[in-house]
Amino acid sequence: MALILPDWYKGPEFLNVEDVFHDFFQPLLPEVRVVHWLEPGWYVPKGFVDVVPTNGTEPTLRLWRQPGQRDDETTTDAPLLQFAAVTRSHDDSWKLLEFVHSMMKALNDGHKITMLDGQRVGVKNVRFWLGPQLIPEAPVDEYFIPVTYSFTISGLKLQPNYRQILDTL
Repeated sequence: MALILPDWYKGPEFLNVEDVFHDFFQPLLPEVRVVHWLEPGWYVPKGFVDVVPTNGTEPTLRLWRQPGQRDDETTTDAPLLQFAAVTRSHDDSWKLLEFVHSMMKALNDGHKITMLDGQRVGVKNVRFWLGPQLIPEAPVDEYFIPVTYSFTISGLKLQPNYRQILDTL
């Protein structure tokens, strides 16, 4: 069954940061698959190649939003976003993460991300937060390297007053 929300709901109030950074990195890395989650069988960790066939899909940059903070008063979002480089070489994974790091630093200089739908998104306060770290997928190996960044992103403005709408229902 498809999800159907009420006609009066105009959301969302906040952007999906995984979508924002997918739309930022995919055009910059046309030979790298930028994804939100690794599909089963997409990546076969070192030592498992003979057990489970690989789809030969590397290199991949996996994005995963971790807990963060949203401020309803200012409509700002301060998420943590994990980037995981997946390649067939430890050195290539680190090269991909160094590229990510350089691009994330560049966002602090006032660059706006233009999403694939044309929407422009301002990102600020970009900081390297943590990494490498434990990851949601398993098993862990030397070719799958995750790092996390924190940043601030503006939410969408001029949302309806849902309290007033609820009072009329």
